[in-house]
Amino acid sequence: MDKYREIKWGKEPKNLREVISPNEKINETKEIKEKEEIPRNVKQAVIGIWAMLLYEAILDMALRQSGEINTGNFILSLIINGFLCMLPYKISKRSNPARYTYTIINIAILLFGIGEIDKLKISWTKSIIEMSIQFIIIYKLFTREASEWFDKTNQR
Repeated sequence: MDKYREIKWGKEPKNLREVISPNEKINETKEIKEKEEIPRNVKQAVIGIWAMLLYEAILDMALRQSGEINTGNFILSLIINGFLCMLPYKISKRSNPARYTYTIINIAILLFGIGEIDKLKISWTKSIIEMSIQFIIIYKLFTREASEWFDKTNQR
């Protein structure tokens, strides 16, 4: 209360903390606890998703330049990757549906993409590495720590 009187009577506070009332400090700490740090596994998964999206965009450009895919497929792939860019953002904002959407999309790509491997002359080794990275990302999104963090969204 005295801090507010100092401001009211024309005295400037010595630092910004003098302006904040005790009640505001309590609210501030509640906000910090609510925001909570993103778990390490989720951070790593989000970084992995961004890296895979960048990799896919570069691969699509290389395949287009080499003539292995036509312009229509190239544009479609870029549009799909553009929509997929929302997923890592939403996952980092604690969106549980985004986590499941990412998983379902990757399983669908795996199931439907196996037939495309031979058509695009992509090596099996490279495909196995890509699938392994995707499975690691999905695993990190569903670890106990990550699941608890995502479940806290529903408790609010």
